[in-house]
Amino acid sequence: MGPVEVEIVDLEKQLTATKEEVNRLQAEWLKRQDDLVRLTNQRDSVLHQSELLRKEVFIMERKRQRLDSEVEAKKAEITKVRKNTETIRAEIATVNAKLHEDRYMPSMVMELSPQHIRTNCYKYNYA
Repeated sequence: MGPVEVEIVDLEKQLTATKEEVNRLQAEWLKRQDDLVRLTNQRDSVLHQSELLRKEVFIMERKRQRLDSEVEAKKAEITKVRKNTETIRAEIATVNAKLHEDRYMPSMVMELSPQHIRTNCYKYNYA
């Protein structure tokens, strides 16, 4: 073989090696493109899920605020009812005391023992 033939064989080998390298690099590029598409889809999915969770958190916070407001309103209502109940109890105690006074004449009160008076005072919360 002459020098030109040897050079042609070398160039053909280089050409074959270059074609193989190009094919390998194209396959690698396609693989990386697939990875890029897959990762982009994953990122989009994560962003979508994140947005859904953010909206859910917002809704839950609003619901919690509404429930907190309702609880505060109920607490205020309970406080008002308790105050009214205490006022009514005091009025009932006053009426009962007046009824008791009207029922027994002062002479009869003197006949009652101090123990009986104390017992009735504690019983009706007059003390």
